Amino acid sequence: MNIIIPALGLERNGGNRVLIAVANALAASGATCEFLVPGGCEQPGFSLAPEIAVTAITRPRKNKVVRWLLFMLAAVPRLRGQNILANHFVTALSAVLATRFRRRSFAWLVQDLEYRFYPAPLSWLAWLACRLAWRRAIVLPANPYLHRQLQKRGVAAEPPLALGVAQSFIEAPRSESRDLDVLMMLRHGRHKRLDRYRQIAADLYARGISVAAIAPGANLFEPFGDSLHTRLVPDSDKQIVALMDRCRIFLLASEHEGFALPPLEAMARGLAVVTFPAGGPSVYVKKDVNAAVVSDCSAQTAAAIIEELLSSHDKRARLAANGRLTAQEYSLESASRLAAEAILELPWRSQATRRA
Repeated sequence: MNIIIPALGLERNGGNRVLIAVANALAASGATCEFLVPGGCEQPGFSLAPEIAVTAITRPRKNKVVRWLLFMLAAVPRLRGQNILANHFVTALSAVLATRFRRRSFAWLVQDLEYRFYPAPLSWLAWLACRLAWRRAIVLPANPYLHRQLQKRGVAAEPPLALGVAQSFIEAPRSESRDLDVLMMLRHGRHKRLDRYRQIAADLYARGISVAAIAPGANLFEPFGDSLHTRLVPDSDKQIVALMDRCRIFLLASEHEGFALPPLEAMARGLAVVTFPAGGPSVYVKKDVNAAVVSDCSAQTAAAIIEELLSSHDKRARLAANGRLTAQEYSLESASRLAAEAILELPWRSQATRRA
């Protein structure tokens, strides 16, 4: 079976980690896969099976909205008559146009409800695109939380997948030389709440607590000034694992996540996790069992909880031990194989399938 995967980029982030893992599993199952991407976005942030092609179909553009619009239009003729796996409302809309609005004619791996994260009017357009595509796609929720969210919106979806932690985070030799206190992962997007991270980092710095941060680009560190002890722009999981093994606590301060792999990865490396209520992590977070939850969503409360955990070795060790057990329940590799099996068994209705 040939499967075309339109993607807005293959850089290092949680969504692409999952998408590339599923593509690798599809290739291992005998499917022929090809990524279509905008120009300048061809380089995969994670290991991609050598038999999977990556094809740029537009010229590089700096402006994200222009890049997305041109890619959406350019992808349509490339997708006609193909089996399509989309993973974003822009690529799903390309699939709708390419399949001429036929019902259940392509698959959509839903990893979040993206329209919630953009300012108006883009958020309105994204919402309309999602509503249209949900009616035309075979909807594959990436986890039970997203399955429930789709059901609340009246969307008919397949049973949820259960994607999780890459084995490299579980199996890598563990170092217990923890010389840093708190680790943050910074990301673009208003729902990622960089303002919270800045407030908490400044508060922790004033308390004499060391903070490390990981980000996809060095520009995200600039607003933090001296409050960050260590900064990392990673190009491999090995670098992330090495920094995690130096830290005692992992903080997630987002206000919304479709799932959030980093806290699970931190659990796998033996960190105690502190998280704000963020939607997707509720799949695996158990308050005061494997994580501390900042229920009032206050930056000051988060700093106080972190200081308390640093002063209580027993409580921190209990959360970390339970977190390691939780992380072992979620395997990215095994879940990706199951996802590939589910995708290959879908009732594809594209022209390519009918010809076969």
